[in-house]
Amino acid sequence: MNCFGVFFWNLFASPLRRHWKSLLLICALGAMGGGCTVARMALPPEMSSGQWTTWSVTGRQGFQLGTDLTFGPYRLADVRRGWTTRESLALDIFKMARADRKFRFTLVTVGTHPQLVTCQSRARWNELDIESRQWQLQWGLSSEKFTSATFHRGGQGYSLLMTADNADGFLLSGSLIGGSRRWDIRPTRRLDGAAWDVLEDVGYFISEDGHLIAAVETINDGAVYVRPGLSNESRDLVATVAGVLLLDRKLIR
Repeated sequence: MNCFGVFFWNLFASPLRRHWKSLLLICALGAMGGGCTVARMALPPEMSSGQWTTWSVTGRQGFQLGTDLTFGPYRLADVRRGWTTRESLALDIFKMARADRKFRFTLVTVGTHPQLVTCQSRARWNELDIESRQWQLQWGLSSEKFTSATFHRGGQGYSLLMTADNADGFLLSGSLIGGSRRWDIRPTRRLDGAAWDVLEDVGYFISEDGHLIAAVETINDGAVYVRPGLSNESRDLVATVAGVLLLDRKLIR
């Protein structure tokens, strides 16, 4: 988002900022011609053929502390959402802020040992904050955030790192690395049937050696899509990445 876009959003939509994702989805659904349609991420033709495995997510509706998430043969158990710590420093109209949060979960599935996944999210941003009795202007100057996770699977250590800054629209993208394996993870803002992209990510595509192997839908209840013929080991890794993306919460307001 450029400076003008940030200016426009904060000046004219400040009272609605808390619900901005819902408003964007409503607008997109209106463009789709179905106000009651459940918003879904747009999938490429190869994933819409019906051959891919689809796992719907349960337990994310009205998520509360201690509730397990399940999809396909996997369960995210012992979810521990740490406290979010926030710090800010204001110098006249210039404001610097940061937020940090740690969380963890255990991936459980039949035939393998439970897998502990530890995660951390961090965000930093600088902005101009000007107020009067009638209006408030918040002009974003710079911002960056990241989400990371570490875990072990089959004796191999893995690291997941997702980063973003205001240059790429605050959309997290990154990779999963372990041994000789490297997966690329990129976000999508496109809703199925929508005429334009929304400003927030609605899901992620996971690729290996340039080939699409999975996708994670992070809006509404959520869903996980897996390419046919994927090995059990790769499915376990997809489930782990999906767990991090489904549980992560955005720290920047």
